[in-house]
Amino acid sequence: MTDARGTPEVKDAKRRSGTEVARLLLAVTAGGLLTAFAVLNTGEVKVNWIFGTFSTPLIIVILVCVGLGLAVGLAGGWRGKGSRQRHATKK
Repeated sequence: MTDARGTPEVKDAKRRSGTEVARLLLAVTAGGLLTAFAVLNTGEVKVNWIFGTFSTPLIIVILVCVGLGLAVGLAGGWRGKGSRQRHATKK
C-alpha cells in the first residue's frame, strides 16, 4: 500500500521520541559504567566478617555494603513515612 504521496505505508512502525532515545542512551551508558566498575574491582581483599575472616573479591564487599545500606535506608524511610501519616490524620 502507498499513501497519497506514493510512499509506502509501514504498519505498526513505532518511532522513538527524543526522550526515549535519551533514556536508552543513559541506561546503556550507566550499564557500561557499572560493568567497567565491577570488572576493575575484582581484586581479592581480606575482610573481617562477623562470622570470620575471608578473602573476597572487592566487588562482593561493595555490593554487600550497598545492599545493607539500601535495606537500612528503606527501613528508615518506611518508618518515617508511616509516622508522618499518623501525625497528619490526628490533626
